[in-house]
Amino acid sequence: MKILAILLFPLFFVLTGCETTGGAIGDLVPAPKYYKGKVENGIYYAKDGSFEVRIPFEQNTYAYTYMEVKEQYRDIGAYVSFNTSVCPNEVYRIEIGKKLDKTQ
Repeated sequence: MKILAILLFPLFFVLTGCETTGGAIGDLVPAPKYYKGKVENGIYYAKDGSFEVRIPFEQNTYAYTYMEVKEQYRDIGAYVSFNTSVCPNEVYRIEIGKKLDKTQ
């Protein structure tokens, strides 16, 4: 029963749509990164195509390994932040607002 609980616990977070990915598990083990957008060659591309930005930590570095990404996509805009447990006080944020159509 304990083994089943251990296996289902991570699945709970995947199925509930957690908006944070990466970082560290127990401050020891790097957590997997499941982006809503995508990262290619050090560039983060927004899921909705509204922006692209260079990620603050070089890939294949210790800081990148422990990088945490928070993503929110709404009708009124997008928010993405990057930080790493290596330097937890460094947070890089991007927030994009969309112009609302007043005729609706």
